Amino acid sequence: IPSDVSEYLPPDYMHKFEDYSFNKFVEMHNEDMSWCPSAGCQYVFTFEKGDTEFNCPNCHKVYCLQCKVEFHKGQSCKEYSISRVFDKND
Repeated sequence: IPSDVSEYLPPDYMHKFEDYSFNKFVEMHNEDMSWCPSAGCQYVFTFEKGDTEFNCPNCHKVYCLQCKVEFHKGQSCKEYSISRVFDKND
């Protein structure tokens, strides 16, 4: 079907169509596929249920797959989120 579309779209629109199609594919497969959560990193990866840590080979950052933030070894996601809240006592 992309070949059918390419007959009617100029090359710059074809590129946008391909990007959109790929983004939708990743979005529709979010149970085992995701984008690296690092801002600006366009790396897409697959993961299995139960995986908790992701080491991005593109931006070299390590993330928690549960809460999509920097990996917090030794803390649960809840413990990590609580430890990141600062108040006037800190």
